[in-house]
Amino acid sequence: MKGSFTKYDIRVTLGGENLHYIRIEPIATNLYQTDEFGREIVYTPITILSDALLPGKGQRGKNCGKIAAIGVCPKCGNVVLVRSSCYQPLCPSCWHKWRMRRAKAILTKLEGFRRYKFATTGRNWRVVKFHHVVVSPPQNLEYALSVEAKTPEKKRVLDKLFKDVKAILETVGAYYGGYIIFHPFRLKDEDEFEGDFEKEARKWREILKKDNWMDYVKFSPHFHCFVVASSIDGNVCKRIYEKTGWIVHRITKPNTNVSIGNLFDLARSLLYCMSHMGIYPEKYRTARWFGEIASFVTLKKEIERDVIVALLKAQNRLKDAPKVVLGKVPLICAKCGAELKLIYVKKVEEAELERLKSLRQSKAPPPDEPKQDKNG
Repeated sequence: MKGSFTKYDIRVTLGGENLHYIRIEPIATNLYQTDEFGREIVYTPITILSDALLPGKGQRGKNCGKIAAIGVCPKCGNVVLVRSSCYQPLCPSCWHKWRMRRAKAILTKLEGFRRYKFATTGRNWRVVKFHHVVVSPPQNLEYALSVEAKTPEKKRVLDKLFKDVKAILETVGAYYGGYIIFHPFRLKDEDEFEGDFEKEARKWREILKKDNWMDYVKFSPHFHCFVVASSIDGNVCKRIYEKTGWIVHRITKPNTNVSIGNLFDLARSLLYCMSHMGIYPEKYRTARWFGEIASFVTLKKEIERDVIVALLKAQNRLKDAPKVVLGKVPLICAKCGAELKLIYVKKVEEAELERLKSLRQSKAPPPDEPKQDKNG
């Protein structure tokens, strides 16, 4: 028997004649149906995404932790072993390094785009501001998927969620685009923090140290979005919720209407969101760009210093992971304070092979001297 469903059309008027539409599929009445071409489809709930992992809760990379170089002090002769890092999000040892490296690239692009728009729109800061928006789908949401498709259902559900989130953000005012991060879990006791995400970030740090971290969270998928826009229309957010059940909430500072005031606020919010974003071993993309900013290329050198300073301050403020130093920093001897000279393992191995080859090509060593008589 064929099931029937209708799509909600939300018509929103923004800025006079600018009309935007969102089409959201509601819940199906039965499980199996056929589409207009007679192909069998199945309605898959978003709970299929509940097997996500958190950063640092997976396996190490292939060469992570192996000796990569030997640091030798030219003054006192002190030797230090330098181990390699895999910079993978699921690695228990390197996830915070991955987060800082990735956050640096994201912040550079966001801030570069904001400065570009600020310069090309009459230098009006009200037109190009950062906003932190959380978009939450209905918890019982299902998507119609073709049974014959070869792409895994989990990936198709995730793609459809991102597509709907992008449409909603563009409708509420994020015309220029931004960056979207998928969060599959919430804390079971998140109401106790009352929006203080610095305390919540430290709570996530305690949970990430536990093997039974699943006991402290609940599956509640939502998306943290960092967008560049003049404003987010609250009336449109309300209408979207009434028609579809999707919740759009703009995060603001306590007792103010400001979402993100400066680059430090953006860095702190971004590091917080990346500390417990969803990661899949299948390497599905759980963070994506959208809008005009997606294809934007910035000049990194002009704003790289400001981004690094903001990230280091945010890292010290959150205290939710071991500290990471960005950029090239020389290794200092702990005994005398001199700069260590690095000898990479590959070079050490090559030198050892050369020494062995030279020994083989050389003449046989001289015979041992005869032992002398005790009486002689």
